[in-house]
Amino acid sequence: MNRSHIMDPLMLLLAVRRFHRKLEQALDAAVRSLGLSFAQYEVMELLDDQPKLHAGELARMLGGSRQAAHRLVHQLERASLVELLPLDGSVRGVRLTDRGEHRLHRARGTLEATSQRIAALPREQSAAMFDAHRSVERALGEPVRRWWFDE
Repeated sequence: MNRSHIMDPLMLLLAVRRFHRKLEQALDAAVRSLGLSFAQYEVMELLDDQPKLHAGELARMLGGSRQAAHRLVHQLERASLVELLPLDGSVRGVRLTDRGEHRLHRARGTLEATSQRIAALPREQSAAMFDAHRSVERALGEPVRRWWFDE
């Protein structure tokens, strides 16, 4: 078996992207029956851990744009899973409703089956995969130097 492609960084990036898409599909499928996307579930988890976050904070924590965070919050609000709090300065915090807390609890249960499938991987393989992903995160973690802003 020819493994020379493994040393190619582009092939590694493509493999990581395929893995990420497959994982996202599995996680979305796990919570779909509850009327949620996995992205919505992630927002709910953050709000359960830190009530009163605003969309900008959610975006930072999720690594996405403020617009995407606002869209997720409004989707959850339309489903009565979160409520917007009164303005605090120029921002509105968000918190889970009772219905949202109940849905989050149910979502955690549906994700348990997916977690068990990952837990079934050999321990050494899981550890190696975790370490490899952390290494890639660190390698890509340096912010791009925006030379056009330099004086």
